[in-house]
Amino acid sequence: MACEIIVQWLHNQLAENLTRDNVFKLGNDVPCAKAMEESTVDCGKLAFLPTISFTVGGKEFQLSANDYILKVGEGATAECISGFIPMDIPPPCGPLWILDDVFMRRYHTIFDYGNAKVGFAEAA
Repeated sequence: MACEIIVQWLHNQLAENLTRDNVFKLGNDVPCAKAMEESTVDCGKLAFLPTISFTVGGKEFQLSANDYILKVGEGATAECISGFIPMDIPPPCGPLWILDDVFMRRYHTIFDYGNAKVGFAEAA
């Protein structure tokens, strides 16, 4: 969803005849655009976490707990971290979440800037 919103926003800016440099400069002016802290999860509860789905362009993309929880370390010292990163962006643009590598590891992502499109395919 965030990718779809960003592409639509860029498309609208370009439709107003703004140059690409101006569009990218506008993106740097988003107030309070900073990542917040990571969230940890009890590694013993991974089997009970839900499958999370995102709908982009009418197609559903699912992520299991194994996709969106990153296990760091082994045994009793292992730490499980949520791969979703919240962004501290106030409404009406926020709140937003960065899906980042947890989504792109599962779904190959193609950014077609020239045609203002983003495409996804299940990664092998």
